[in-house]
Amino acid sequence: MTSSHPFVTCLAHGEDSLKAFYANVIPKDLAGLYGLNRLNRAGEQMPPWEIPWFYRIERKPPPGEAGLNAAEGFSLFGPVTEAKLQSELQRLKGVAASIRDNGYRPDLYGHIEGNFLTDGDRVVFYVRGGKHRAAALVHMGFANIPVRIRATWPRAIYRSDAAHWPLVSGGQMECSVAEHIFDCYLSGR
Repeated sequence: MTSSHPFVTCLAHGEDSLKAFYANVIPKDLAGLYGLNRLNRAGEQMPPWEIPWFYRIERKPPPGEAGLNAAEGFSLFGPVTEAKLQSELQRLKGVAASIRDNGYRPDLYGHIEGNFLTDGDRVVFYVRGGKHRAAALVHMGFANIPVRIRATWPRAIYRSDAAHWPLVSGGQMECSVAEHIFDCYLSGR
């Protein structure tokens, strides 16, 4: 997560920046979210919440968060309802205030979880759980953030394995589409 992530920007510049993000980033599919040229390749038209290297028994949208219905919106792109916007704002502010006042306490509130993504030269950490905590820590200037990888998740996702990722090996996505999405994360987009 970088200082340009919408949650970090919100903590630095206020709620109008998050409101603008949700109003302006409204992808209808993966091509729209990741800036893919539409070449009618398999996977371009998939819903924007899909991640090619995630194995799921059912390919369904993420559930709602914080007691809200999934139809209220998804935290990583718009559109979102006013209730979802306010939920994200309160969560960000609350997490940041808690860390500021009490320190970062993964022993009490859980660790930031995810996977390392690598192309062999570059490595980034993909946050699968704890994005609000990660944003608060980045905003506060933490240079090192402890993370945890669940025992059932792979530690690292390798670009060189793209042909074997679930959506590619299952035929729902072309390898070039999956690699483009992966490269967006590696470049910090």
